[in-house]
Amino acid sequence: MKQLEALKSDTLHLVERGRGTYHRNLAIPENVFTDGTTAKVENGLLTITIPKIVPQLPAPVGVQMEAVKPKLKMEY
Repeated sequence: MKQLEALKSDTLHLVERGRGTYHRNLAIPENVFTDGTTAKVENGLLTITIPKIVPQLPAPVGVQMEAVKPKLKMEY
C-alpha cells in the first residue's frame, strides 16, 4: 500500500530492505576526519555525518618593501 501511495504522489521513496539486518559498504574519501564520524537514527532515517579535514594553508611570509622615488630628469 505504501508503495502505491508513493507512486500516486509523484515522489520516489526507495526501500532497500524492510526487515531484518542491513549491511552496506561505502567508499569514504581520504580527506575526511573518520574519528569525528557520528550516526543517528531518527524516524527510521539513518544520518551519518563525516566531517571533512580542513586543509592547512601555508603560513604567510612577510616581505619588507621600501618605497623608491623614481629619479626623473626633466629638461626644457
